Amino acid sequence: MPVTAVNSNAGTVSSIVGIKISSTSWADISVWKENIKAAAVAAGDGKFKFDKNTKVWNVLQPTWDHLIANYPGASDKVELVGTLASI
Repeated sequence: MPVTAVNSNAGTVSSIVGIKISSTSWADISVWKENIKAAAVAAGDGKFKFDKNTKVWNVLQPTWDHLIANYPGASDKVELVGTLASI
């Protein structure tokens, strides 16, 4: 079951989801790390947390939606996975 959090900007409850970068290239990882951060800011309150043990970015669902809708190639470079932590 996904963890939920209150989105302070919208006053609604959003699921926390995990995003994993599919590439092993450091150049790709660096670019997509910044893209995930930018998508978190653009999609709402800018919340994200990196889980270094699982190498998963924990973000609110609107961040994932924004990333897929607005970043060309996102569906090839990042994947939606379960989350193990809160943000």
